[in-house]
Parts: sequence; structure tokens; C-alpha cells
Amino acid sequence: MAGSGYITKAAAFGNVTLSWYTVSQNVYAKTSVIAYELTIYRSSNISSSTAKVYSISIDGAVVKSGSVSIGGSGTMTIAEGTHTFTHDANGWRNFELAFSQEIDITWSGKWIGTLTADGMGGLNRISTPTIPKLSSSSVAIGSKLTITLDRDRETYLHKLTYSWGSQLVNVEIASGVGTSYTWTIPNNFMNYIPNGTSGTCFLTVTTYDSGGTIGTYTISFTGTVPASIKPSINAVTLSDTGSNVASGWGVWVQNKSKLHVKVDASGIYGSRIVSYNISALGVSTATNDSDIAVIPSSGSVKVNVTVTDSRGRTATAEHTINVEAYNEPTIETATIERTNSSATPIDNGTYAKITLKASGASVSGKNTVSAKVYHMRSDATSWTLARTVAVAYSYDDIIMIANMIASRSYAYKIELSDAFSTTTAEMTLRAEGAIIGWMPGGIGISFGKAAEEPYTADFDWMIHGRKGAQFDDAVTATTFEAGEFKLNGRPTLQCVDIVTLTLGGTNFQLGTNNTYMKIPFTKYAYNLTNVLTISSNGVLIPAGIRAVKVSAQICLGAATAGVRYAQIAKNSWVDAVARSQKHHVSTASPETHAIPSALLTVNEGDIIILGVYGNASDWVYGNHNQTYLMVEAYA
Repeated sequence: MAGSGYITKAAAFGNVTLSWYTVSQNVYAKTSVIAYELTIYRSSNISSSTAKVYSISIDGAVVKSGSVSIGGSGTMTIAEGTHTFTHDANGWRNFELAFSQEIDITWSGKWIGTLTADGMGGLNRISTPTIPKLSSSSVAIGSKLTITLDRDRETYLHKLTYSWGSQLVNVEIASGVGTSYTWTIPNNFMNYIPNGTSGTCFLTVTTYDSGGTIGTYTISFTGTVPASIKPSINAVTLSDTGSNVASGWGVWVQNKSKLHVKVDASGIYGSRIVSYNISALGVSTATNDSDIAVIPSSGSVKVNVTVTDSRGRTATAEHTINVEAYNEPTIETATIERTNSSATPIDNGTYAKITLKASGASVSGKNTVSAKVYHMRSDATSWTLARTVAVAYSYDDIIMIANMIASRSYAYKIELSDAFSTTTAEMTLRAEGAIIGWMPGGIGISFGKAAEEPYTADFDWMIHGRKGAQFDDAVTATTFEAGEFKLNGRPTLQCVDIVTLTLGGTNFQLGTNNTYMKIPFTKYAYNLTNVLTISSNGVLIPAGIRAVKVSAQICLGAATAGVRYAQIAKNSWVDAVARSQKHHVSTASPETHAIPSALLTVNEGDIIILGVYGNASDWVYGNHNQTYLMVEAYA
């Protein structure tokens, strides 16, 4: 067969010819387009201006007709056009073509009427490459895809290739394939879409036979990341950063353990972890490997972790820890009296009988609670450890201390301690009673007790000055309550206000090496008539206030061991009123320092402050109001 041809009719003046050629072929639609042209050749001039009728037929149907003047000489196009043919199932197409052209002239004495001609034409055979059909237009990566190949001829075979993004181009799947092929989508496709859940795969089918390549056809489908492809939480590490003691025990302790969470997570098939969410104790954080909070209660605590990868896929994990109950050691009652060796109360007894009721937390039997009893004789300057008692979490008994000189009073201190904290109670063992007591040499006198202090009139009775009282020097009191000092039966000083300042749950770091820092109070509460004025650093004394009673407590933590203390001061650091008796902080665990109460005279404009001496890495803790300053004003 050929892709072009012609039919012609000769005459004395020349000829009329219908020629054609193939313009294009569509192998998938199996169609061909031809162009045809009807021409007249005149060997010499034809003198005629009359329009002559022509007609062009293909497969018996007129496709072009009209009339035209044939006058003139040489070759002239009469008509032209295109025509589309559909090939048969085997790709073949033959067709009939014919023309007629009216001449109607006399040439060299002979009449020439209408010229006609017909003939056959044949088009080149169309070989159609196979158009693949897919079992689905969207396929989960890692699953199977069926490719159906309805080939045009049984002798056709196929080569299958794919392209995925710019990384995988024209990768061969299989060759020599007949009518179908089942392909498992490679999992490594997901490596090239780390930030998404789908991509486009282009599948190319090349059709060939023994004669060579017939053609190619490319089709696409969407490859999706299966829902089961998620990031992994490999491990969740829960540790205690709040208490070395608790972590050493291997248990979690209420109000002492600080929960720290570290998550080990990884993406999958190229994805990466882009966010964390850790939720526990009512706190949520997006920061991995971080402290969450101090655990405030006992029982079960759940820790929930969610990680999200760059595809937006998530993984979750839940862990539960059991928190042991803990409360600080408690001294419920502590009283002291003089007795004999049989614990019978006697005014001049040489035994101190301490009645102590105390308790502490067991923490599953890991905690140890003990009470240390100290005493300091009235003429001594340091404490003496008299007894250590094992409390065993609950104690309700008496402690007998011998060799108490009857003519001397003793300050007593009980420190109830466990692995975390210490609670202190102080008492006084009175000297033996006496109406009037004299010190040897007559250098001291007492009323209502034995004389102990030289050059002092020591009263253990209330002083009732019916005719007034005059003091030419300052009055100092270690304890004071409104109404206790009376003149003419009426109190001369009355409590008019009490204020308590706290950190309000705020912790702060000292920030300056070896420098005294005022405590920057953030919370305060008035109790009485709001006479006192509050500033962030302390309590301002207004006009009319003559004395104040002050007490405080401070909770400190130190990164390294060192000497540190806290004190109440008036106006400046050097004007100390009272100082904590605990000076040494050895660990980062918070320790509570109690500052004994003191009474002092004041003037308008004075400020009562609480401060601490320490290192830059030391902390003052305000949790649960552990750090406070209390001021009672007397007018």
C-alpha cells in the first residue's frame, strides 16, 4: 500500500488529474487524513470563459462539486480538500475515488465533452500501541496494582517503566508482558515524599513486536502513604530531677519529686519528627527532654506523649507512675517540765521530762524519721545534743533528760527530721521556783525563780506598776504580746495590724555572687486594720507605730555546698534583728530556715526586710508559701 496516488484522464488539450496524499494518521483512533487536489493541464491556450461543472467522489459519495472556468494554459487547480478515513480492526483502509470535469469545447476540429476517471487508493496500515488500563487511579504504596493490556495484535509485547518524581525516572518494571501485569508499588516511593502523604507516578507502556517498536503510551496514578505508616515512639524516659534522695530510692515522692520527661521518637520512610506534646500533672509542653512540674499529690500520675512527623502523622504513648505519699515531719505536741528520776513533776527536779507526739511519712518504708533533742543552759552559748530518738513514723511518748541543774533554766530545741526536711519546736525548762533568789556574791536577784543572770533583776512574775514605771535605757523583749505590758492596769502597747508577705509560689535565683539579696515579695495579705504599708521588698513603718514583732521563714536551695543564712533586718542588711540558726546548705534540695521571732522598737519610715546571703546559683523557693515575712505592729 502507499500513502499517496492519483487518477487522470488525458485529452487532446492535455489532461485532468485527481491526486491525493496522506496528511496524518492517529494510531489510537485508527484514522487517516488525506489531502486531495483536482487539476487541469492545458498544453496550449483554451479560449473559454464559460463555467464548467466538476465533481469529486470518494467511496461513491460526492465530497466536492462546483463549476469553474477552464480557460487559459498550463496547470490550474480546479478544487482541493481533505477527507478522514477510519481503518478497519486490522489497521487497513482502501477506498474508491472518481471525478468528472465538463470540458465542452472543440479542439483541433474535434468535440471534447465531459472527462471522467475512477480508481482505487490504499492507505498505509496503522499499527496501534496498547493503551493500558489500571485497576485503580489511587493506590496505597506497598499494595498491588493490576495493569490490563488490551493489545491490538496477539504478536504485540510490552515493556513497562515508571517515573516517580525527579528521583526515579524510567525505571523498568518488566518486559515481554502480554495482556496484564500485577505490580507491587515499591515502599521506597515514600522516601521521596517525606513531607506529604501522596505523589504522582507515571507509568509508560512501550508496545513492540518482532519488527520493532509500535509506540508508547503513558498513564498516571496517585500513590498514597498508607494510614498505618506513622512515626514511632521508641522510648519515654521518666526521671526525677527534683530530689536526689527520692531518685536514689527508686520511687516518686509527693511534693519532692520533679517529673522530667525525655522522648525518643523517629520518623519513617524519610519523615522527621517536627513536634512533641507532653502532658502530665495538668501541664502541657512542646519541649522534649524537659522538666514538667513538682508532683503535688500521691497516687497514680499519667504521662501522655504525642509526636508528630513531617507528614502530619502522629504517634501516642501513655505511661503511669505511682507516687508515694509524703508530708513533712510534724510535731503535734511538745511540752517540758522538771521531774525526778521517776518522771514525777517536782519544782527542783534534775530531770527534764519531754512529752512528744510526732509523726512522719513512711514512703514505703524507705524514709527514716528521727528526733534530735538539744538543750542550752542559760549561761551557755551553744547547743548540746542530748538525745536522738527514732520516731518510726509515729511517736507518742516521753523523753527523759538527766543532770538538769535546778537553779538554771535551759532552752530546749527538738529537730524532727527525715530525708527531706526538718521541723523544729523550742521550749524552755524553767529554773526551780523561788520567791526571791540571790546569785552568789549578791550580783543578781530574781523574783519567782532562781537567780541566774548577773547584774540583773530577773522577774518570773508579772510586773504591776501602780505608780508608773520609768526606763532610762532601751526595753528589749524576746517575746511580746499586746496587753502583756501594763501600766495602771491598762495596756500601754496594743497590736494594731498584722501583715504577712509571701513569694506567692514564685522562685527566684540570687544572681549575684556572695551578695546579700532582699527577697522580692510578690504576694501579701492584711489581717487587721491595714495600718502598715507594703512594698515589694518589705514592710514600711508609718507614724504612730512604736514596736513591731517580726518572724520569718525562708526556703533555700544551693547548687554547691556553702555557708548561707537568712536574716530579718531593719532598713539595711547590717542592721540585723534576727538570723536563721541553720547556716549550712549542702545540696540542691530545698531546705527550710526558720528565723526566730524578735521584738524591736521602730520609727516612722523604717522598713522591715528579709534577705539572704548566698551564691549566684542559689535559689529562694516560694512554693506552698515556704518563704514568708510576718510583721505585727504595736502602737
